[in-house]
This record gives sequence, structure tokens and C-alpha cells, in this order.
Amino acid sequence: MSLRKLLRILPIIVFLGLSSQACSQESSDPPRNKHMEKAQKKRDKQAKKADKKAKKRVMDIQDKKTRKRMKKNKKEAERRRKNKGAPFFQRIFKKK
Repeated sequence: MSLRKLLRILPIIVFLGLSSQACSQESSDPPRNKHMEKAQKKRDKQAKKADKKAKKRVMDIQDKKTRKRMKKNKKEAERRRKNKGAPFFQRIFKKK
């Protein structure tokens, strides 16, 4: 083989070798740790419970008039929100 042919083929061979190594590294999934997943679920559950408790405390602190006003405003906001369409970017980039 002449030197010119070797110089033309060598970069292609190197590129193919590197690309195959990169693909093999990306495709390997890390093993999942079940213990960590359980701990994450437990933390999420505790966070939801704490949030619910905090919301209940806020409502308990308010007097009856304030609670009624908050409920009325919430219903009105939900009613007004129902008539609105999807956000602009969701309408533009939705799957067809």
C-alpha cells in the first residue's frame, strides 16, 4: 500500500473505532439500587405528608370568614382557569 492510501484510510478506521467505543459506553445502564429507591419513595411520602399537614395548619389558623373567602377565591380562580387554552409553546410543539 502506498502512503497516500494509508493516510486516507487511517483516519476513517480511527473514527470508527472511537465511535463504537462511545456507543458501547452510553448504552450500559447503571445498576439500580433498590434500597435507595425505597428510601427515595419514603422521603417523598414524608414530604407529601408534611406538606398536607402544613396546609391544614394554615387553614386551621384562619377564622371562619377568611376560610370562606379563600374557598370562594379558589373556586373562582379554577372556574376562570378552565376556559383558558394550553400554553403557547405546548400548542406549537405538540406531537401530531
